[in-house]
Amino acid sequence: MFVKINLLLAVVILMLACGIYGSYAAGTVSHPASQIEPGTFGVGNFVFPQNLNITNNFTVDAGIFYVDSNNDRVGIGTTGPKGKLDVAGGISAGSYAGVNTPPSNGMIISGNVGIGTTGPGNTLEIAV
Repeated sequence: MFVKINLLLAVVILMLACGIYGSYAAGTVSHPASQIEPGTFGVGNFVFPQNLNITNNFTVDAGIFYVDSNNDRVGIGTTGPKGKLDVAGGISAGSYAGVNTPPSNGMIISGNVGIGTTGPGNTLEIAV
């Protein structure tokens, strides 16, 4: 399974996935957090005019995106992340994202990559 996700998509997923709290019909809905009750949302656009805080573990579509609130970890393609960010499957980054298929359980990156450096000047720069 190949997983491609960028930060904006992650934020959108977090906002939409809060649909685990509330039960509302389709359409555009705006409710303060104090009015949202346990349940599910129907299809539509939902606006949260205040900050959205989720205090427990959080899952989107059976592990496509998972937040482990107890250990402060995020899993993409896994519900058992062992590090701060665990990704199960291939990763495309930079201009390759959404354009090229990554290798299975591998990564393709456009641009410079640095290991042990914050400012790589070459395609691959490893600080010794």
